[in-house]
Amino acid sequence: MSSATIALIALLGATFFWSTANVVGKILLQTFAPFTLAFLRFFLATIVILPFFLKQKPVSFKKLIREVLPISLFSTGNIMLFYLGLTRTTANASAVIYTATPLIVAVLSKILLHERLNFKKTLGIGLGFVGALTIVLLPVLTTGESFSSGDFGGNLLVLLAAFSWALYTIGSQRLAKRYSPLTISTVSIVVSALVFLLLTWFFEQLPTSAQVFVPKQFGLLLHLAILVTVATYLLYQWAILHSSATTVSLSNYLQPVFAVFLGILILGEKLTWGFIIGSVLVFTGVFLTSGAQVLRELSKLWRHLK
Repeated sequence: MSSATIALIALLGATFFWSTANVVGKILLQTFAPFTLAFLRFFLATIVILPFFLKQKPVSFKKLIREVLPISLFSTGNIMLFYLGLTRTTANASAVIYTATPLIVAVLSKILLHERLNFKKTLGIGLGFVGALTIVLLPVLTTGESFSSGDFGGNLLVLLAAFSWALYTIGSQRLAKRYSPLTISTVSIVVSALVFLLLTWFFEQLPTSAQVFVPKQFGLLLHLAILVTVATYLLYQWAILHSSATTVSLSNYLQPVFAVFLGILILGEKLTWGFIIGSVLVFTGVFLTSGAQVLRELSKLWRHLK
């Protein structure tokens, strides 16, 4: 099995687990404040991943601080903005807005890495951003659609979260040449745990054991910590190691489909025509920008499975 196929399988695994993050986060935010929820998620994830990190070959602490920590802060910023946005918007809106990540990666790669953009990709970026902005602005432009399109401020925070994740994706690809997926993932998780501990300490309140160890809530927290965080970070970094930042960001094709389905099934969220039109524009833009890569990867995987 080729490395490209392994990367695609890892990406599909990460996408499957990630698709539950919006719904599970929305449920837990009814009990926990945003920074508190993020701290619990990454604290539990740290407990799970740190023993594996300590067993591997030692890595220079100074190098981790100098090279990996700055990139990890983009991951932390992504979570912070996402949870703040999710408290105000719907799981469906946040999922579709996140679909614009490949478009953001393409634009930032052009600016930061001087990658070329042909007419087709430029058109795709334009359509995709129009679609994303349509969903972001729906609460302002329409009335009676807030149940589907959420809140303008919340939607904008989720869009900024997608920008932060795009920067993390690009930075991680450069780090993957020198560090293992376990090292990059561990630093990102530990840094997030420490940052959210400080934010919770100063702006919210540390939860009590009675709040945390309610069976249903604790089960969802473990799901967030182990499957949505540790498993997805490792699978995501593995995919980056064997692929490109643009290809890895294509997980956004499937993630919103799963997430919207779960939002409708579990949270009872509904779709409107404005939301559907914006979603179609986003998906069209993403496909024009990088759809050929998806088809090539799927074609490779199909040939290996035959």
